Amino acid sequence: RDPMVGNTVRRVKAQHRLKHIWALAKDKKICEPDELDEKENGDATFEEDYLQEQKPQLKGHGGCGHEQPLWRKKGLKLYGVWKPTEKGEDEAAEPEERNLSPGEVHNILKKITPEDLHIMGLNAEYARPDWMILTVLPVPPAAVRPSISVDGGAMRSEDDLTYKLS
Repeated sequence: RDPMVGNTVRRVKAQHRLKHIWALAKDKKICEPDELDEKENGDATFEEDYLQEQKPQLKGHGGCGHEQPLWRKKGLKLYGVWKPTEKGEDEAAEPEERNLSPGEVHNILKKITPEDLHIMGLNAEYARPDWMILTVLPVPPAAVRPSISVDGGAMRSEDDLTYKLS
């Protein structure tokens, strides 16, 4: 992994780590993929392959190579803005802006690994980001809801969910 990220994980307390990691990652526009080593078939004894297998191999960060959008929030909606690539034929192309649904955001947050949560300073056991999105809205049964008077009269109802349950 990036030595700056490792240095941040070692030196910064978990409660301040997300701000530091965000400062390191905000300028990254592409998820950098791991470089694959191409093997040459020139060694008949495979001695180089044997020596290579004996060395501990460093794991990469497993990047996918996709372009990362700029995330923007307008009101309660979240938008991803993809800038046009430099390889594009149209020089005056405008950035593509797409609204992300809460389901898409929830799927993205579910894919964060526990190792990455530790790097960001979050506890995977108690504070996963995908748990912060409500997927099920708990509603008590009608018999448990508080009764309210309807139109100030003698009629009472338990169907109103706007009153505070205590």
